[in-house]
Amino acid sequence: MLNAIDVPFDASKYAFRTNFDGLTITNNSFSDRLENAKTKYQDALKQFESVDKDARKEYKDSKDEGFTSDNFGTWVVQNYPQWSNEKSILEARGTELTQIAMAAFGPAYQEKHRKDQSAFNNAAYQAGHHPEIV
Repeated sequence: MLNAIDVPFDASKYAFRTNFDGLTITNNSFSDRLENAKTKYQDALKQFESVDKDARKEYKDSKDEGFTSDNFGTWVVQNYPQWSNEKSILEARGTELTQIAMAAFGPAYQEKHRKDQSAFNNAAYQAGHHPEIV
């Protein structure tokens, strides 16, 4: 089974994190904060996907030219610090989104998030890799 880092990042797989269909905001004071957190998370997804793509291209070039025999996870930490930085930003935005959504929607969001995350994890395992949690 591959580690999550060995699989190119695909932002589209995280759409479930910002899909609030069927949920009703129980605390209206969070409406604007939720929309802001959703936008920041989506922007961070796109940014990380772009940086991941660039890092993987540079890694492939380095490997093809014989400059490295490291796996991507080792190489990227040592040679592409922007990747780690953008991943940290994405993780923070994901945490912020989850906290605000839980406050806005109450227990219904927690249940939906748990089910969606479980389906996401199962799809990753079926594809032969560990899920990337962001």
